[in-house]
Amino acid sequence: VSAIEGCGMCIDAHVNVLITAGKSKTAIQSTIRIAAIINATAQALEIA
Repeated sequence: VSAIEGCGMCIDAHVNVLITAGKSKTAIQSTIRIAAIINATAQALEIA
């Protein structure tokens, strides 16, 4: 939700937690991209 809403402070906090947990930046970026695609698809379906 943070990424979709664009809350920079929230995104930074979540990214730091994930990096501390050993997740790669590539994995984090991929997850955000997937979330953005799912959100865009849901919005497109609402419009249709």
